[in-house]
Amino acid sequence: MDHPSPVTDHGVSAQPASSCNSTEPNGILPDASEFTSQPSQVSPSSSAIQSQSVDLQLTDSVTEVKSPVVGVFPNAPSLKEVDSTAVDACGGPSSNLVIEPHQIAPSPPLGTSCGPPFTSGTRIFLDICCGVNSPLSNAVHHLNGDMMRFDVLVHSCDDLLNSDSYERLLRLCASGLVAYAGASPACCEYSRLKLLPHGPPALRTPSHMQGVPGISGPDLQKVQDSYVMLERCINCLNLTIASGGHGHLEQPKSAMSWDEPIVQQFIKQNAACCISMAACGYGRDWHKFWLFAST
Repeated sequence: MDHPSPVTDHGVSAQPASSCNSTEPNGILPDASEFTSQPSQVSPSSSAIQSQSVDLQLTDSVTEVKSPVVGVFPNAPSLKEVDSTAVDACGGPSSNLVIEPHQIAPSPPLGTSCGPPFTSGTRIFLDICCGVNSPLSNAVHHLNGDMMRFDVLVHSCDDLLNSDSYERLLRLCASGLVAYAGASPACCEYSRLKLLPHGPPALRTPSHMQGVPGISGPDLQKVQDSYVMLERCINCLNLTIASGGHGHLEQPKSAMSWDEPIVQQFIKQNAACCISMAACGYGRDWHKFWLFAST
């Protein structure tokens, strides 16, 4: 099966197919050095980005930060002694790399640990709605990077629909600690596959994005929850970008979520590149495409 080359939208030139064999990054993730466990090199004249000591107070619901915390993070795992060749030039795991979930160092639930602060001076990769297998976190792990996973499937307290968890996540995104954030909210209720005959009933359609007429109460709750997750992921990405980081939103290429006004606004506001990637280009015999709207 031919490997389709990445395709970009919104007037951004596509990279040639040979770029996946290049040593240059493909633009989805910043250079791996952004996440390595080395002290940040910052100008002493810029007080906004200086690494300073912090006084962290953990309350029942949120983490209170009493001074600028760029360069520190409470109990983020320091990942050492891994093979940097495990990730290919396109930023994904090499085709012969098999990673089991237990092989990745667990990141702590956000704001629930009371240990000493992490003070290596690094910034982190934040993986929102990463899933149990967490492929991007695995890739950063194998590049000696510091990362944090946020997903209710990984930590039961990291529930994006919970207001307290969401507030802690917003504080992290606004802190300047996040060098790059990836967000992949669940797309089940945005899938166009449900529009096909003989499949599960669609709860929304392109003409009824807020729910089909006559929808039941429980199904309407599913539609609303899927939108809230999408909206909160966008808010976290916007905060990360406004605080000096980068990020992307990932959804299947055909998902109806790309039609949501808040998503289109995110793409236009941040001049995001939309990169389509085929599963067959990464050793998978699937008829599936992922679309990344990345800064």
